[in-house]
Amino acid sequence: MSNRIVTWAAVACLSAYASSAGAVALGEMRALSALGDPLKLRLVLTDLASVNPADVRVTLAPGDDYTRLGLIPPLGAEQWQVTMENSHGLSVLITGALAQKEPNISFLVQVTWP
Repeated sequence: MSNRIVTWAAVACLSAYASSAGAVALGEMRALSALGDPLKLRLVLTDLASVNPADVRVTLAPGDDYTRLGLIPPLGAEQWQVTMENSHGLSVLITGALAQKEPNISFLVQVTWP
């Protein structure tokens, strides 16, 4: 696996009712897999301020969001897994079983918090 940074076009669909207490921002996305390997990405969440990391949820956006925005979901995205990690700051691991054949992927995520 390659630890090089790959430019991934990720579009964030933030659907949350943020209170004045805090917000969450999407940080760097790093490819943890090489082209031709099963997908493995890490997306760092930043600017948590007073938001409890245990209250943050990240999911892949539903197909309706793609339709509404005139976008096409990436091939195989319905089989991707999203796992929250809190070992070295809050991040999200996005994995897929299929070999990634495209060097760039555009996809939507939903970030929610109280």
